Amino acid sequence: MPNKLQFYFDCVSPWSYVAFNVIRRYQQKWNLDIDWCPASLSYVMKFSGNKPPLTVPNKGMQMSKELGLTKSMYGVDLRMPDAFPFDTFSLMGFLRGVKEREPAKLEQLIDAFVTAVWGEGRHVHTAEHIRDLAGPAFKGQEQDLDKLVEYAFSREARDLLKKEADQLVNNGAFGFPYVLHVSDLQLDGCDPCFRWKTDELFLAAFYGEPYAGPFANGITPRL
Repeated sequence: MPNKLQFYFDCVSPWSYVAFNVIRRYQQKWNLDIDWCPASLSYVMKFSGNKPPLTVPNKGMQMSKELGLTKSMYGVDLRMPDAFPFDTFSLMGFLRGVKEREPAKLEQLIDAFVTAVWGEGRHVHTAEHIRDLAGPAFKGQEQDLDKLVEYAFSREARDLLKKEADQLVNNGAFGFPYVLHVSDLQLDGCDPCFRWKTDELFLAAFYGEPYAGPFANGITPRL
């Protein structure tokens, strides 16, 4: 049986971009059935009382150092967008709409969005930006794309992101990426949903799968 998990992320989170790439390397190796879940980091931070790293000087400096090592540690090139942090309500609203209406396109579009933001350092926030990135996946479906873009900027989308963020915080979330495991496995007698945020090593241990490093090929990162 596949190992089912829900991967919650926001395009504003650089670690969501790193984790998205690393987890996909293990998708077949660990027989992962991944439910990609676009969500709002802004609302999760607000409801949990968490503070953005840049508002805490030492925390911000440490984050900058760690992000500068993503190529060596994870094989993920990362470029800081000129405008950071920035509002991603429309981006996540769009991807949340895709999840509901065009789920077969979701992973492809997540890849396009997070790569544009963190792989290319682009500030993606307008309707035209979204259309440009999503266009290749919607050839011949331009009207469907227009409806999703309209939804992305709607109060309905914002309210849904807010509601789901509140539920995530009640489950223990305080930042992204946030991975919720859905299985019959037990961890020290706890409920079957194990929360993981920072290290794919915990994921391997939980499923009892071999861990081959962040590159998924046995190569040890070198700094």
